[in-house]
Amino acid sequence: MDHTPRALPPYLEELRDLSSAMGVTKSLLVGSALRDADNGIPVTSYSLYMLPTREIPTHKAIEIFIKESGPGSRLMRSFNNKPRHEVRMATGQIANINFCHEAWMLEAETIVNRVPNGLSAVAMDLFTGEIKRTELYMLDRNEGVITQAVPSHDLGNLVALSVQKRYPTYPIMADGNKQVLYPPLKSVALA
Repeated sequence: MDHTPRALPPYLEELRDLSSAMGVTKSLLVGSALRDADNGIPVTSYSLYMLPTREIPTHKAIEIFIKESGPGSRLMRSFNNKPRHEVRMATGQIANINFCHEAWMLEAETIVNRVPNGLSAVAMDLFTGEIKRTELYMLDRNEGVITQAVPSHDLGNLVALSVQKRYPTYPIMADGNKQVLYPPLKSVALA
């Protein structure tokens, strides 16, 4: 579904320009930055999914991202078992850069339906500006919960638990039966 967020995260133009400089043909911003900006929380990280080209190998693309991000940008870590890299940008935010090698994986509508929790099921194509989300995203946002999608790729609920750190008054719920998997970290103060 199309989505018009209440607010957009900062640095979108810069991320689009960095994606272009890296030579990627598709670049999606998924989850955290869009979710946090939409909910009025400061953005601390960006999850980017990119389709690389044969002309620029992924290790070279990461070097370009770091160089073009500005002084002080650095590679924090790379993952041996998957094409993922974490870069601390000069702005202080973390960019989680994931390279996908099949174009079908990088359709906004497809990727939001693979996100393991409802509150993160929102994506933006950096080149077209198109934003997609699931119904579960809106339900979670409006109800103040984090619904764990079933089946979940989030083994041990690690992603949901990290989202809950940013949203400590939100319980983590099981999709389907709405059973509370984890209670809120903090209770909501009543007015």
